[in-house]
Amino acid sequence: MNLRPWLLFLVPGAGCLPSPPALPAQTSTGSASTDTSASPATDDATTEPSDSGPGSTATEGTGDATSTGSTGADSTDEGSSTGEPQDFCGLPRAEFVFDPPDVFTVGGAPAVLATGSFVGNDDDPDIAVANDDNEPRIDILRGQGILSGFQIADPITSIDGASSVAIGEINGSPPSELAVLGQQQWQIYGPDPESMNSVMQLSGGVIMGASGQSILLADILGDSNDELVLAAGFNGVTGTVDVIEDPIVSVNGLAQLIDAGRNAQIMTTGDFNGDTQLDLALPRTDPAAGIAGPDFVDIVFNESTPGSPAFSTATVESTGDPWGVASADLDGDGVDDLVLGHTGVGSVPLQLFFGDGDGGFSDPISLPYTSTQTVVRAADLDCDGDIDIVAGANGDVVVWRANGPGNFDSSDFEVFVAGTGLISDIAIADMDLSNRLDIVVALRDAGEVAYLEAN
Repeated sequence: MNLRPWLLFLVPGAGCLPSPPALPAQTSTGSASTDTSASPATDDATTEPSDSGPGSTATEGTGDATSTGSTGADSTDEGSSTGEPQDFCGLPRAEFVFDPPDVFTVGGAPAVLATGSFVGNDDDPDIAVANDDNEPRIDILRGQGILSGFQIADPITSIDGASSVAIGEINGSPPSELAVLGQQQWQIYGPDPESMNSVMQLSGGVIMGASGQSILLADILGDSNDELVLAAGFNGVTGTVDVIEDPIVSVNGLAQLIDAGRNAQIMTTGDFNGDTQLDLALPRTDPAAGIAGPDFVDIVFNESTPGSPAFSTATVESTGDPWGVASADLDGDGVDDLVLGHTGVGSVPLQLFFGDGDGGFSDPISLPYTSTQTVVRAADLDCDGDIDIVAGANGDVVVWRANGPGNFDSSDFEVFVAGTGLISDIAIADMDLSNRLDIVVALRDAGEVAYLEAN
C-alpha cells in the first residue's frame, strides 16, 4: 500500500497531469477474443530481468530489431523526452515500476473492463467487469482511493449475456453512469443513494434484430454530455453503430450506420481528421465469406452538429485479424493515431497507424513480440509527456516506452506479469488518486482481475 499526501484526481483516460493531447483510447471497450498460441517472433525478442527497482515484475526486451515508428523531426517542446526529464505528474519523471498485482476473483470469464467513479457517491474510481460466459452478471469492484485496493460491491444480475461495459457522464457532470450491454438489450446504472455498495438502474432499451457487440459513452455531439454508442452485428454479415443522445431520457437512436464495425467487439474514439470532433474506429472481425475483410478497421467520421447528427465512413487496411484498437496523438501533431492488436495463431505484430490530419493514415509500423497482443492501450505511463504503448499478451502486460513523440523501438519494451492465461482487456487510470497511472487487467482464463499499482 502506498499512502500519498496529495489528492490530485486524474480522470481516467486523461494521462498524467497536465495532460498531453487527448487520450481517447481509454474510452475503448470490447469483449474477449479466442485464445492464441505463442511462438517466437521474427526479431528473436527475448527478456531479461530489469533493474527498475523493488516490487517491479518488469523485464526488458533485448531483441535485435531496430525498426522504429518515427514520424519526422525530433521535437524540442516540453512534451518531448529529449533533454532533461520534465515534471508532468507532480512527480519527477518516473520509471515503469508497479507493485506486484493484487488479484480479485470475479464471476465467469472476465472479458471487458471499465473504470470510473459510479458507485458509492464518492470520487474514488471503481471497476466494472463484464463476464463473457453468457451469465447475466456484471461484477463491481468499489475503489478505496488513496487507501488503495478495492471492495467487492453488489453485482448487476439483470441483463442477458452481458458482453460490454462503459463509464461516462451522460449529464456532463459527476457522478458517472455505467452503461451495460447484453445480447439483446442495454442498461444504464448510477449510484444508489441508499447504499454505498450498489448501483441502481436508471434506464434501458432493446437492440432490435441484432446481437450487441460493444458499448461506450463519449461526447459524440460536442454538447459536453456523453452519448451512448452501440455497436451491434447481424450474423457476421453487417454491422451497425447507433448513437443515443440521452439514454436516461430516451431510447431512440439518432443515427444508424449500416456496415460499420462488422461484429466489432471493441471500438474507440479519436479525432482522426483534425476537426476537433470525436470519430469512431471499429475493427471488423469474423466476416462472412465473400465480404471485404477481415483485415480492415472501419473509421466513422463524425460530421454532426448539435441536434443534427451526420457521419461518413472509410476503412484502414491492416494485416492479420484486427481485434484490439486504441487511439491517441502519439506524435503530438494534434491528430489522433491508431494502435491495432490482432488475433491469430503465432506472433502477429502490433501495428501503429499515424493520422495525416485529413482522415488518412500512414503505412503501419510494426512492434513485434513473442506472442500476439490482442488488447492494446496508449497512455503516458512514465510522465515524460510522450504517449507509450501498452498491450496484453498471455498473462503479460507489455509496455513500449516512446523515445520522443511517436518514436518507438520495437526491441525496447518492458514486461510486467499480471497473471496467467489470456488477457481479454486492460484499463489504465489513476485508481488510487496518486496522480500516477495504474493498470487493471482482465484475465479471462483465470477468472480474475489483476490490479498493478504504480509505485
